[in-house]
Amino acid sequence: MQTKSKRRSVVVGIFIFLGLIIFGLAVLVLGGQKKSFMSSVQVKSIFQDVGGLAKGNNVWYAGVKVGTIKRITFLDLRQIEVVINIDKAYREFIHKDVRAKVSSDGLVGNKIIALSGGTPHAPAIQDGDVIAAETSISSGEIMNTLQVNNKNLVAITGNLKELTSTIAAGQGT
Repeated sequence: MQTKSKRRSVVVGIFIFLGLIIFGLAVLVLGGQKKSFMSSVQVKSIFQDVGGLAKGNNVWYAGVKVGTIKRITFLDLRQIEVVINIDKAYREFIHKDVRAKVSSDGLVGNKIIALSGGTPHAPAIQDGDVIAAETSISSGEIMNTLQVNNKNLVAITGNLKELTSTIAAGQGT
């Protein structure tokens, strides 16, 4: 009876040990995907509108994922501070005169920050630097422009219809 109890204790102990190993591996794998354990440089950018940007979203430079968004906070009514973690491995390629812009990952994808520009003459970014922000065109502004263009197109096709009908009737040249 006592050996059965010891055997059961050993089996339970092995299962618990394996469970802890699997849990530890899962934390490391998921943390690596989110770049939670990377050594990074922390920079800021001030936007007027972040358009759905969220903590943990990606930061891209020249088509390469270089970091993630750590924090988003309001400074005042029209200024939103975005704190960005950039992997130290990419620090030397991103210069202080780089510009940040809120963009989307694909046509209807997650919001990201896209870094662009920067000259080799400027020094590389360092902890605490503030990156200049560009304003981006929102999807609402694009839809408003398309609506105006559609109204203009309706007017033009109406005029063209009127002109062709008068020519077909033998009036005009």
